[in-house]
Amino acid sequence: MSKESTTARPETRPPALLRTNEVAELLGINPRTVRRLADAGELTRIRLGRRTCRYAPDDVQALIERHVVTPPAGYDRAMRSYLGEPE
Repeated sequence: MSKESTTARPETRPPALLRTNEVAELLGINPRTVRRLADAGELTRIRLGRRTCRYAPDDVQALIERHVVTPPAGYDRAMRSYLGEPE
């Protein structure tokens, strides 16, 4: 008589998918721009039907991270000088 394992597996749910309008609101852009980003391959679109699509939050975050602009070296010093602040 073998004893079966009764270890409960934790329930894992995939993250909720975002609608076009939700992505647009998060990014502060027009929903049409979200569609253009998806058409250009900048944002992965998940098609659920002929006219229904969603976006994974991780893909939206990756888009944000790819488009972060890092100020050039010396930018802080130049801005302080421009604003008349001591260094």
